[in-house]
Amino acid sequence: MFLAGTFALSYGFAETFLVPGTPGETFFQKDRVLFGLLPLATAILILCLAGWLFTRASTNPKRRLSDTITYCIGGAVITIWALIIIAAVYQKGRS
Repeated sequence: MFLAGTFALSYGFAETFLVPGTPGETFFQKDRVLFGLLPLATAILILCLAGWLFTRASTNPKRRLSDTITYCIGGAVITIWALIIIAAVYQKGRS
């Protein structure tokens, strides 16, 4: 579930903030923002569910549910940034 949430978060972020329009168009169009916010909301829901399942799976939880959900969302954001950095280093090495 963490990987699905991370993928949905990266897709939603890219669709909302990084997909350019055609020349002369405004950047934030209704369709593009809608198709970006839906995966972002889904990603947050999936990551919250993953944190809840992780807390329920442990027999003696040492952290509160809110901490586990925060760690899941933070871990997804850090994973996305790490993949972006790795891709940039790899691309720089090829050129």
